[in-house]
Amino acid sequence: MDKIKCPNCGELNESKAKFCMNCATKLEGLPKDTEKAEPVDDEAIQPANETTDQTDASPAPGAEPTPGPAPEPEADKDLQASVSSDGNGAKKPAKKFKKRYIGIGALAIILLIALFSIFSSPAVESIDVSYDGDTSAGVVLDSNNDGIIVKGYDKDGNEYDISDWTIDKPQTLEMDGTSTVTVAYKDLTQDLTVECSTSELVEISASYSGDAEEGVVLDSENEGFTVTAYYKNGTEETVDGWTIEEPQTLEANGTADVVIKYEDQEYTLNVMCTTVTIDKIKAKYSGSTKAGVTIDADSSDVTVTAVYKNGEKEKVTGWTVEEPVTLKEGKTSKLKIHYGEYDCVLKIECTDLSKGQYKEKCKSYSYDEIARDPDDYKGKKAKFSGEVLQVLESSDSSQVDIRLAINDDYDQVIYVVYDMPEGASRILEDDHITVYGELDGVYTYTSTMNAQITIPIIYAAFID
Repeated sequence: MDKIKCPNCGELNESKAKFCMNCATKLEGLPKDTEKAEPVDDEAIQPANETTDQTDASPAPGAEPTPGPAPEPEADKDLQASVSSDGNGAKKPAKKFKKRYIGIGALAIILLIALFSIFSSPAVESIDVSYDGDTSAGVVLDSNNDGIIVKGYDKDGNEYDISDWTIDKPQTLEMDGTSTVTVAYKDLTQDLTVECSTSELVEISASYSGDAEEGVVLDSENEGFTVTAYYKNGTEETVDGWTIEEPQTLEANGTADVVIKYEDQEYTLNVMCTTVTIDKIKAKYSGSTKAGVTIDADSSDVTVTAVYKNGEKEKVTGWTVEEPVTLKEGKTSKLKIHYGEYDCVLKIECTDLSKGQYKEKCKSYSYDEIARDPDDYKGKKAKFSGEVLQVLESSDSSQVDIRLAINDDYDQVIYVVYDMPEGASRILEDDHITVYGELDGVYTYTSTMNAQITIPIIYAAFID
């Protein structure tokens, strides 16, 4: 029968032995010794400085070595030989036995190894499979994929890392698809489904935030562009590698249409040049329009606006006038304004009318009209003729209050307020006059009889 020789103590053991029966050294994996085992005589083991009696040391054929008594702790290191006399004065080594046995310690080690082998594998009752690896198209889901994580759980819920799992039918991730593999551990299986992150490009969009002045070139090297890609699975990302096959150069007052391409998609972006030139200037006046007002380049009531060719407007300063103007009664003045190479004319109408113009604008109304609906006629220019019934003059002003009977009818009385011009003749009772002015509703006063009287009122500008 084949034997395995212990590399530690030299003991020959059965070919199926896993451990040395003498010193418990592990024998698994060692080459087998095909020579027949020879009986081992304990007398063959001699001290290094002793000679051996070959006659006495050779045991009978087929005889088994007799084990000696258990060694003392100190004797494990060296085997001591006892010497006796043969009667002729020659010293002869005494028989000694090799201290060989299966120790309790070796048996304990073997038992522990066996128990460890039995209990080191947990009683896994369920598994859980997850994936945290690459999900790009072309990735293979198989037993070599490090992204697949398998956890085992025993009946008490304790978790274990499982490494010796298998996948019988590997799958390869495809664009916009999902792949499912079955992970097996012993008699347990669980399906793992992984969605591919590589998706089909659906469309792109672009924006521009760079320099947009005249002369800027819009091409693939311009860093002001941002291109966003949109995918079939709903994701989006900012991408590089886009191109502009036909670059555009920005021109003043204009816009440029830029066609941006990325993979099989393209997007047209309109970029407006920020350099614009003036198309014209406009002016507005918000000051007094009374006669005698002078308007020049220092007037804060004049606003000049530049209108650009792209439609934008901007208030400007530094404009000048050809010459100042002074407003005159009944006339429209023209103020010529210059700003750079641009000119405009501002027309300002004087609201003060000449006597003749004013009288021409005054209309005749019946007494019943202005008395019945006085608020409807407020601000309207009107004229009335009649007899002066009463004149009330002020000692500290030129104002004169008059009660006027329209068309000499004492039942149609109107109240007139007039600021007498310097040097003008006084107005007396019983005078017949024509009043030109603006109506202002009604006026209430107390009569000499202590009665409240309400009649229409007009502020006269001229009296003939």
